[in-house]
Amino acid sequence: MASVNLINVFTLSSSVEKVRLCLYVDEMLNFDIDLGKVKKTKGFLSSKFSMKDMGKVDVILSIKIIRNIDGIFLSQSHYVEKVLGWFNYQDCLPVATPFDSTYKVTRNSGRPIAQLEYGKDIRYLMYAMTSTSPNIAFVVAKLS
Repeated sequence: MASVNLINVFTLSSSVEKVRLCLYVDEMLNFDIDLGKVKKTKGFLSSKFSMKDMGKVDVILSIKIIRNIDGIFLSQSHYVEKVLGWFNYQDCLPVATPFDSTYKVTRNSGRPIAQLEYGKDIRYLMYAMTSTSPNIAFVVAKLS
């Protein structure tokens, strides 16, 4: 099975400077602390491509960027809450271990779920897993 990268991170280097860019389709983030380098890179790229500066990013691709004195952190809690709401699980409680590995998965005895609907549910979990929550990989694999 081929692996698909959702987000590509590129490092552009010259003999003097290095810039890190995160690209996804038509979205781009510049990962630099030096505002001078950010402006220089933005000037160069906008001379080559049609671009719109959206300023300091807070959320991209359903990933929230949290900045504080300890560093930069990524979170998808708002995405997970939205997905839980779609499936009427907004009242469920978080747990430290997302899945008991000794639990045996059994056939669905409740409401029948079409394969297409179930596949869509798994897709939402896979997006969260590959973006910011590798800790749910085991349960996503079991459910898949």
